[in-house]
Amino acid sequence: MTTWAEFARLKQTMYTVYDKTSFRVYNAGNVPIHPFQQDLKITIKQVRESASYFELRNLTNGTVFRVNEAVSDTQTIVLDGPNITSNGLNFLRKTNKGFIELSPGWNDFQIYGASRATVEFDFRFYYL
Repeated sequence: MTTWAEFARLKQTMYTVYDKTSFRVYNAGNVPIHPFQQDLKITIKQVRESASYFELRNLTNGTVFRVNEAVSDTQTIVLDGPNITSNGLNFLRKTNKGFIELSPGWNDFQIYGASRATVEFDFRFYYL
């Protein structure tokens, strides 16, 4: 018999988007995902041609994460709940201090300030 905690763990999903500047992520739950309240980990890596900034924008709900300097293709930026790191070091001060949220259903994303990047979303679906 499956407990509710086990069921919730089974409903975890991961999206990986390779070398694109626009893409969609689906939140099958009926609850918006805020990184301070629910599990949400976003990993950004292999950023190409970032000259002065990097920005990830959720066009569906208007949330924006921006790095206020160029991002190299060897950097791995991780947004894990309220923590933002670059190659394992605290990185919050070099950002807009904004966080990405996911709305229920499809979320349309756009990358600005780079020609392409690999972005991974790791989160659970939440239901009320």
